[in-house]
Amino acid sequence: MRYFIATLIILLVIGIGVSSCNSKKAQQTQKPEIETSHVASTDHNIPTLTGMDGIDYVIKTIPYNTVTYLKTKSEFKKLYTDKKFIIYYVGADCPFAQALIKAIDPLSADSLYTEKYNFYPQGASGIKRFDSIEEAQADADFSNICQEFCVVNPSSDQIFSINGIGYKEAEKIPDILKQLLDW
Repeated sequence: MRYFIATLIILLVIGIGVSSCNSKKAQQTQKPEIETSHVASTDHNIPTLTGMDGIDYVIKTIPYNTVTYLKTKSEFKKLYTDKKFIIYYVGADCPFAQALIKAIDPLSADSLYTEKYNFYPQGASGIKRFDSIEEAQADADFSNICQEFCVVNPSSDQIFSINGIGYKEAEKIPDILKQLLDW
């Protein structure tokens, strides 16, 4: 029964990731223009970003159980160092993956950025195995927060993510990462 539930959760997470990516193209054509950026958090030490008009983003604290999972069991545990890390989706089936790659590749070779950031291009995640339902839930929660592009600050356990990556959002990534250097 335990493996059935774990398998069911895995399939659910994979399904959410695929449908999220495939729905982004539809969102880009149907999404109304956002007049102001939003930061859905009351946490302190959150930077004010400029030039984000029309981009729906969030900076918030990652839940404790999710942080514990990320630091100890996840595929990202080696990224929990003194550097912030960037996770970005490079799956070929996602319509905006190439725009992300084009925006991030030059930055991942620039010492200004590599001193402060670890870059983690994420492909299709495939089947994951979890030791508990709590781990599976933490993984799903993080995937839902991070989506297709996020920056994690391990020193504050905060995350910056964009809700719906498109070409306009991908073009802003260099400026976003520059503004998050001292976050």
